[in-house]
Amino acid sequence: MGGPTKWWEEVLPFGTVWGSNMSSDGDFGVNIMANDADSHTDYWRDHSLSIENQAEVVGGRFDKSSVADTRATGRRIRRTTKTIRGTALAVALTGLLSPPSVGCSTVKELDYTPVRMDLEPARTKTKQVSSSLLEMTGVEGKVSEPGPSVTRCREYGDDLFSMSHPWSVYEITDEQVEAGLINLRKALNGNGWKITKDGKANSQAQDPEIYAENDAEQFALHVTGNKKSATGNAMILFKVVSKCFKAESAKSLDGEY
Repeated sequence: MGGPTKWWEEVLPFGTVWGSNMSSDGDFGVNIMANDADSHTDYWRDHSLSIENQAEVVGGRFDKSSVADTRATGRRIRRTTKTIRGTALAVALTGLLSPPSVGCSTVKELDYTPVRMDLEPARTKTKQVSSSLLEMTGVEGKVSEPGPSVTRCREYGDDLFSMSHPWSVYEITDEQVEAGLINLRKALNGNGWKITKDGKANSQAQDPEIYAENDAEQFALHVTGNKKSATGNAMILFKVVSKCFKAESAKSLDGEY
C-alpha cells in the first residue's frame, strides 16, 4: 500500500481545475466541446448535441465531435462550468469502461479517518459552507446555479466520496471583486479557516487567489478574483471541496453525481 496522502493533495487538485490555467482558457491548449445544454439534466437529453459529442469523445472519435465557438465574451462562467463537467463525465465514463483494479497495491492511504455521512447531509453541509463564504465576502451579485456534486474516492475505498462545489459570483464590478477578497481574508481566520496560500495566480492576468483549509468543517477552498478583461467579466470564482466521507455502502453511491 502507498504512504499517507495529505487529503487536499488528492481530493482537491486545485491547480489542475481551478488554478491559474483553466481548461476554458485559450492558452490551455485544448478544444472546448460544443453543447446545447441549459441545465444539468440537459447534458443527457436524448439526441442532443451534448450527448452526441460526449459519445464521440468517450469513443475516441475526437474528429467527429464539434467544437464550441469561444470568441464571444461575457460567458466565461457557463463555458468554464460546462468544460469541467464535460471533462469529469468523460473521466467517469472512461473509468466505467476500464477493467477494475484489484490488489492492495492500488489502494491509497488517507492521513485521516473519514467521517460517516450520508449523501444528502453532505450536500446540505457543502451548501452551508458555500453560503457562509459568500456572506464573508459581503458582495451582492448573481450566484451561479449548479449545486454540489459527488466525487467517488475510489482510490481510498469504494464506499468513500467527497463533495465538490464550484460556483461563482458575477455581474459585479472590479471594485467589488477587490473588496470581496479583502473581506474574505479578514473573515476566514476568524471562522475556523487556515489560509495556506494568498497571492497571485501564475497566469498572464495574475488574478489574486486564496487557498484555505478548515479542518473542523473538513473542507478546503480555492477562490480567485477575476477582474473584467477582454475575455471575461468581473467575478469571484470559488471551489469548495470536502474531505472524503464514508457512505452507508458503496451501492448507495451508485448513480449519484
